[in-house]
Amino acid sequence: MKNKFIQIVYSILVFSIMLVSCNKESFIENAGAISVVGTNPTNNTGSITIWTSNPLVTICSAGLRISIDGNFKGSISDYSSVDINCGTNGTKSITIILSEGSHSYTANGTGTFCPKYSGSFTVKKGKCVALELTK
Repeated sequence: MKNKFIQIVYSILVFSIMLVSCNKESFIENAGAISVVGTNPTNNTGSITIWTSNPLVTICSAGLRISIDGNFKGSISDYSSVDINCGTNGTKSITIILSEGSHSYTANGTGTFCPKYSGSFTVKKGKCVALELTK
């Protein structure tokens, strides 16, 4: 029974890695891997899903506060050891619908060792960008 369970977990892990690795399009310094997947185009908008693999996010008193173009959009308070899919929301990621074009982001938290991130990204009509904030 234990071996069967291990085989199932291993199969799911391998499948997840294969699925996620198919969407890689580029790598941005200090941001990590960027993946883009299609969504339904609506009103010249797309979306970004922001997440982190940095465990230090858990020491931030209120998580990482995510701002896009200077406007607060929400927080993430946990990290993920596996890639997050576009469109995911929760304690480990936030998805934001934005107009097509270039945008800037900041992710800051409160605390001595809380990580801080900033950069820019481009949203394409009908697409979702998954942005990993790395260590």
